[in-house]
Amino acid sequence: MDDENDPKAASSPPRCIATEVETTSNEVNEKSQDAIMSDVENEGKIDSAKKLFLDGTADYGVPQLERLYTRIVKGVFELKIVEHDDHRPPVLNFLLKFAENKANF
Repeated sequence: MDDENDPKAASSPPRCIATEVETTSNEVNEKSQDAIMSDVENEGKIDSAKKLFLDGTADYGVPQLERLYTRIVKGVFELKIVEHDDHRPPVLNFLLKFAENKANF
């Protein structure tokens, strides 16, 4: 059999494959960096909300914590999360706004 008649020999040169892999890995790296930045932003929101919740509930008993928990869960369920693949950002935004409002405590 000749290499000229072999259909496998007509495939694209290895250089094209390497370029495609490089492009794909660049896209993955960009997405990874976006995810890392998002995680850093989320950590900041989590820490802020956590501190506000701890400060606001320092002298709460179990019944007060249960009522607060119920209001928070109800608020999260009322969020209209339809188009988001990741539900964390809208939930974190809600929790942070809820915790920042002193009237909620």
